Amino acid sequence: MAIAVVCGGLFSIQACCKVYCEKEFMEIRFINFDSSEVDTFLLSLYEPNGQFNQRIDSFYTYLYHYNNDTIGYGFTYPNIDLSKHMEFKLPGPNRVFRITDIDTRKESCPCGPGSSKAVKAYTVNGAKQNQWYVDLRK
Repeated sequence: MAIAVVCGGLFSIQACCKVYCEKEFMEIRFINFDSSEVDTFLLSLYEPNGQFNQRIDSFYTYLYHYNNDTIGYGFTYPNIDLSKHMEFKLPGPNRVFRITDIDTRKESCPCGPGSSKAVKAYTVNGAKQNQWYVDLRK
């Protein structure tokens, strides 16, 4: 009986890692925007040819806001592919942010074997940024 309980516990921990250890991850921070300006946006993925003319995929997404000047949002695979270029269109303030040249780092899963790919540096609208979160400023 004790062996079954231990094995069941080990299975639960491994299942936890599959849920929480994403294949790819990127955190976006909208800075100094009102919640109504970023509650809906279009994310498009493009081939990394530098011209943003070969769209691969796109989707609208919705945010639920915190009451401060920075609104965070996390993206995970399959919604993103860190080897592609990305374009965020905010229809409210009519702003476009183009993210290119994404450099990634490998992170270990917190509760078991495996790894995840996360942002290490990127370029947004031509400006190079060396940080793990992607800041989009008003």
